Amino acid sequence: MVLQIITIVVSRGNVYFLAALYAFGVIWSFGFKALAVLVLRYTEPENREWKVPGNLRLGGKELPLGLVVITVVLFLTAVTNLLTKPTATIAGVSFSLAFFVIFTVSERHTAKERHGRKENIEQFRVSGEPELSSAALRVRPGNVLVTVRDPHNLYYLRNALARTDTTKQDVVVMTARLYQGPAFSGNRYYEAKDVFDDYEQELFTKVVATAEKEGKPVSLLVVPGKNVFQSIVVTAAHLDSAKVITGLSNKLTADEQGKYTGDAWEQLPEPRPRLTLEVVAPDGAIHSYPLGPHEPRLRSEDIDLLHKIWLDITHDPHFAALHHYDVLALALDELQRELVSGRRPELLELLQRELLARHSQPPDPGSKPN
Repeated sequence: MVLQIITIVVSRGNVYFLAALYAFGVIWSFGFKALAVLVLRYTEPENREWKVPGNLRLGGKELPLGLVVITVVLFLTAVTNLLTKPTATIAGVSFSLAFFVIFTVSERHTAKERHGRKENIEQFRVSGEPELSSAALRVRPGNVLVTVRDPHNLYYLRNALARTDTTKQDVVVMTARLYQGPAFSGNRYYEAKDVFDDYEQELFTKVVATAEKEGKPVSLLVVPGKNVFQSIVVTAAHLDSAKVITGLSNKLTADEQGKYTGDAWEQLPEPRPRLTLEVVAPDGAIHSYPLGPHEPRLRSEDIDLLHKIWLDITHDPHFAALHHYDVLALALDELQRELVSGRRPELLELLQRELLARHSQPPDPGSKPN
């Protein structure tokens, strides 16, 4: 209100001047907004619900001609206004420079005051839930559970948010608060102050900043427990999660993380949910591990060998109805019997050789870990 009165007094109520000044601000605002949208078409191409018409595809890339035309027209109009309205131009540029100086001085003053202080920490309203469930957390079943621990290492959270359409699938970000004693079962009740301290506050501050930058909503959760892998799978089971996403550990390989998480999954009571663990590496590589019984990913040479054995057996007309899975079932039964016999050390040595041979080979870019 005060600024409006000052503007009227300074302009002496000259409506023509005020209209010209208003037009200067509006047209340049529209021009820069159109330019921002054009830039976002290239920097944030995913999950776009609506696009400006007039897009041309060239070599697999999309050229937004419609948006380019709108941006060019707006800037041409702005430049025309700049050259034909000298009084409004002088006033508008002076106004912009004045506020630029004010904001710059204010920013430097604030940075000087904050120098040496801890970065701003978000204030959270913490509530405890006696029973962990998707309904209690107000998230939909089939959600994505992202585990975090290091506030300075959230690259995989950005990766998960970029790949998730949060209008269809909720994202829950959890961290485990480890305690000595019995493992977390979801039944023991902890006070909120017992599981949410300064570290969790700093961690979730970074999480919220990351989510806001991606423009995606997240639900925050702290889970008490004795073992981090057990806490993860129990939480995923209680929340009816479809996928668990975590970052690559500094101490464990992706395969080891998958193994330990799978072992924790085996300890869940029946019926155990179907879950997929994704370990995201800093370079963006994703290692996927289905937890529990799942269809194995056979190598091409394994399939060829299975087919060769099947052909050899079905040469006998008595076995014409034999299927590949019959051969595989027999092989597995025989291996199970041999493992409880005196040949166990020999077979384990052969498996060890197979494992070493696989790790000595360069990874196939198109393959996923089993």
